[in-house]
Amino acid sequence: MGKRTSWRQKSVVTLSLVVGGLVVPWSLSDVEATEAAPSIHDIQSESHHSPYDGEQVSGITGIVTYLTYDGFYMQHKEENYDDNPATSEGIHVKTWSDVSVGDEVTVDGQVTEAVQDNFAWFDFSNDLSVTSILADEVTIQSQGHALPTAVTLGEEGRTIPSRHIDDDQLSSFDVEEDAIDFYESLEGMRVSAPNAKVVMPRAEYTYYDETAVVVPNGTSTIVTPAGGIAIEGDRNPERILVDDYSQNMRPVNVGNTFKEAITGVMGYEFSNFKLMTDGVPNVKKNTFKPEKTYLTGSEEELTVASYNIENYYNDGSGKTNEIAKDIVKNLQSPDIVGVVEMQDDNGSDSGGTDATANYQALVKAIEKNGGPSYAFTDIAPQNNEDGGQPDGNIRVGYLYNPERVSLVEGVKGDATTAVEVLDDGELSLNPGRIDPTHEAFQGSRKSLAAQFSFDDEIVTVIANHFTSKGGDDALFGAIQPPQRHSEVQRVKQASVVNYFVDQLLKEDNDANIVVLGDMNDLEFSDTLNALEGNVLTNKMESMWKKHRYTYNYQGNSQALDHILVTNHLADNTVFDVVHVNADFTEKDGRVSDHDPVLAKLFLDD
Repeated sequence: MGKRTSWRQKSVVTLSLVVGGLVVPWSLSDVEATEAAPSIHDIQSESHHSPYDGEQVSGITGIVTYLTYDGFYMQHKEENYDDNPATSEGIHVKTWSDVSVGDEVTVDGQVTEAVQDNFAWFDFSNDLSVTSILADEVTIQSQGHALPTAVTLGEEGRTIPSRHIDDDQLSSFDVEEDAIDFYESLEGMRVSAPNAKVVMPRAEYTYYDETAVVVPNGTSTIVTPAGGIAIEGDRNPERILVDDYSQNMRPVNVGNTFKEAITGVMGYEFSNFKLMTDGVPNVKKNTFKPEKTYLTGSEEELTVASYNIENYYNDGSGKTNEIAKDIVKNLQSPDIVGVVEMQDDNGSDSGGTDATANYQALVKAIEKNGGPSYAFTDIAPQNNEDGGQPDGNIRVGYLYNPERVSLVEGVKGDATTAVEVLDDGELSLNPGRIDPTHEAFQGSRKSLAAQFSFDDEIVTVIANHFTSKGGDDALFGAIQPPQRHSEVQRVKQASVVNYFVDQLLKEDNDANIVVLGDMNDLEFSDTLNALEGNVLTNKMESMWKKHRYTYNYQGNSQALDHILVTNHLADNTVFDVVHVNADFTEKDGRVSDHDPVLAKLFLDD
């Protein structure tokens, strides 16, 4: 909306006075004609930006509904609503005034539109702004009022748009079609989420606990076995993030349902609209448990897994044993495990980059849990050159069962020397990094190729951990449609690996090649398309859509971890995602933020 005329206007009034029989004109330039003070819905308007931004307002009244660290939210009494669902009846007030929930207050101050301050590595400059009143004066008129009735979300009240976050680059304000406009129309208002089902396990932060839920909304989604929602092209805009500032939220897993409606105020922070509350109801737990794969190897069948173990180092906690149990019990001791996010032996403390002690601790724990005595190999990175947690020096590497497979004899590479494909299809280094000085891998993990021998067959495995999605525009940010800036580097990395596979196949068109790891992208993304090219098949796409996830981000279950094989192996490869982490909290066994993936290959001579 454009700028509106100020609500307080000055008029010039001309009077005619009769003085001594003469008519004398008299101008009163200081006489003011004053309109009524704006309502909250006038300030909020049908827009993401208030037409009153920067203006002084007086006499804004409402009931205090929620207290924040820098003020409070207030909302009109219901008799003062404008009956327009596109305008919010609530607003944030920035003040140090001492008020209580239920107070009726009058506020004088300046309307502001502001985004959250940046801190650490978080950049909020492209967030939506929050409409607030920077209060000069807050007057308590009365106390003990009942709070305005919360707006019910979903099919029992206001249906949440589920097809689009935004479909017009924020050029129009359409609360029926665009979820970003729908939530904006509720900014600062009390809302209620009835029959809410958890679609993201509880996350604990410094000042609040967070989860994501969906409510019955009269729309269809792909439901995962745990009860979550699988990511689709629309990114499931009906997800509702819930922030509990009481920090008393019990651990909740995907598929749990809250026994009562979650009620709070719709706010916006950390690039998302959020239902802010000071406590949530109890949940009814579902019956979904961590999975165990049905895939096991045989004399002619090789099992290969990929597992992102999330910044692992042997810190003396129970994490080592929990990962070992996953590998032995849930993954059935694969012949080869591509390990992702192995840190160096001192974790995020400064020092060397070697990870030998970490591997040894993990191997020992696997043995204690009844697994094989794995051997291991990797190439340590240069200090702080491969991204991730500072001084952690994460890398990819391999565990392999020497009773089943052997690492082909060769010279081990180093951090900066590129492995080459020799005339006979062998690797010049084993293991060896793929083009580690290429610009595509700057500041990111390097891909690691290794050749193994199994049942008189050579299998080349390439472990990867492509660059993260950090720096992408937020789904509910001010840039619409959001741009995936990080994808440019991932596509380059995928292209480098694809070219390496091409070179192997030129030397041996029947080469057995497995490409695995955390690609940090979805099966239908440009990254995976570039990686596949015309020579690889992504086995993630063989799964039913409801099973295609290894990671949960803000309630979207999605596949970031993949296993691809050369096309001639595709029909002889069976694939599984083993859901042991993404749906759960640590209380129920979560040991990483990723689920492992596993493939069984039949290598036919």
